[in-house]
Amino acid sequence: MSDIIDQANDRAELELRRALSIRRDPAPPPCGMCLNCGETLSRVQRWCDDQCRDDWQARQPRVPGP
Repeated sequence: MSDIIDQANDRAELELRRALSIRRDPAPPPCGMCLNCGETLSRVQRWCDDQCRDDWQARQPRVPGP
């Protein structure tokens, strides 16, 4: 048998999972150019390689966490 605290924790975990499942990708959609260096890419790529992706992500503003 669970008490009110267990129920609240279960509810909080459920809400967190729901929020994480619908979160948006912070990167803009692919546009045919590397978002970091501007190299021409296919219309489904955002970065030309892992290094450009990592550089781009490192320059994004940090959002304060909970």
